Amino acid sequence: MFIEAKRLKNHLLSKSSKPYESEEEFIELITEEHAKYLSDHNIEYSYIEDSFVEDASSTEDTLDLFHTDQKFFKSVWYYTKGVNNPDTEYVEYELKYLGSYVKTDIINKMCSNIKSLSTNKKNGKKVGHLRFVSEYNSLTYKKQGFGFDLNIGNATCRLQGCKKWFKVFGVEQFKEIRNADPNYEIATATLVRVSDGDFHLHMTVYVDKQKLVNYRRSKIEKKKYVRPGEEIIGIDFGCETSFTLSNGEKFTMLVEESERHKKLQQQLQRCKKGSNNYYKVKLRLRKSYTKMNNLKDELARGFVQYLRLHHDTIVMQDENLSGWLKGNHGNKVWHSVMGRVKELLMNEKCIKVVVLDRFIPTTKFCPHCGQMHKSLKLWDREYVCPNCGQSMDRDVHAAQNMVWIYKECLKHQIIPMDGREITRADFDRLVSMVFGSSAADRVEGMPDDCNGLETQCRCLQTVETLSVEKHEAQPVRVRKTSFA
Repeated sequence: MFIEAKRLKNHLLSKSSKPYESEEEFIELITEEHAKYLSDHNIEYSYIEDSFVEDASSTEDTLDLFHTDQKFFKSVWYYTKGVNNPDTEYVEYELKYLGSYVKTDIINKMCSNIKSLSTNKKNGKKVGHLRFVSEYNSLTYKKQGFGFDLNIGNATCRLQGCKKWFKVFGVEQFKEIRNADPNYEIATATLVRVSDGDFHLHMTVYVDKQKLVNYRRSKIEKKKYVRPGEEIIGIDFGCETSFTLSNGEKFTMLVEESERHKKLQQQLQRCKKGSNNYYKVKLRLRKSYTKMNNLKDELARGFVQYLRLHHDTIVMQDENLSGWLKGNHGNKVWHSVMGRVKELLMNEKCIKVVVLDRFIPTTKFCPHCGQMHKSLKLWDREYVCPNCGQSMDRDVHAAQNMVWIYKECLKHQIIPMDGREITRADFDRLVSMVFGSSAADRVEGMPDDCNGLETQCRCLQTVETLSVEKHEAQPVRVRKTSFA
């Protein structure tokens, strides 16, 4: 089916042309001499071939994609190498397995692409052209009962143009949907050939989301067991330890390349590009990558399910994982599942997830005295408050700070009502309400009663003096002054 789809698209590309809609639109993009030459020789421009086609309007083989029907394409022509000679030859091929819905979808996608090219060209953008394809990896079927059939009980599926039923794995998802909303509808089915050579069937289903969420929540409530005092849990992401919970639990989840995967990479480098062995080794390497990704997905979903079953509310920070990936710990971030867990928690519907802004200093802030440990380095694995002497593991301290921030925000009623994350401004407001001064002012070495500017100057030995002209609108100048 995929081979027939590829041959059909290439056949349409070779036999179609889309001229400009008006002469003015055509002349805008070429010189007057060139336009006169093209007009005298009856030559038109094609979006598809990106070249000038002679007698395009009068040629019998030329097709108009916008006024054609799929029923006319029962056979296609394509170039192939001969069996006994290296020269190419033009061969006619009959479409046996490609259904009418797939043919229509291919034509509609090509028409949509041509319209997009035309719109971009009118807007003055530089556009390309539709190219011939070496493979076609997506087939769309519409209308259950006509384009495709799905038997949930036997876990089989039949597509238009194929008489046999195919075995399908993962039909249990439809059983869950059917139990949640019996009135669900399957709109389309898309058969996709992935990079490792396997085939996936993507279904578009119309279902009541609220009923599905309520059904999943009821299933979780039956298995749920929340230990006393752990209804609210904080999660700290890290490179040394992937996940650290506020109750002291630590999880390290890394999926590294196997020895076989490394050997395949070396073998691919030794193969000649374009040879048969090159494509064979490349396919094996793709399967190895797919296996690693599937294992990462399984670990991420299992960890999120563990959090669902043991906690009611999850507090996490919006960490800059893409920045970590570019830094010195990029290898560990690449092999971890932190990105997958973060995405799952961001889209979580069954339990409550609270997100903190990435600029909130959860690691350097001490909730006991309200001081900021600004001299704390990345390699310091234990947090020791310079003011009150509170000592704790660095990651556990950050996770507990997240829980403390959320609870204090609830207590002082500064939780955003629109569902957005808790920002740094909310955190500074919270600290000023609890300790009497903002978080920026409460740095290490400052006593708890330092509220005035003069006292801060004696403690820090530095102060920022602002010099502003009275009558002239000039920018503010900042000067640091040291005190003996």
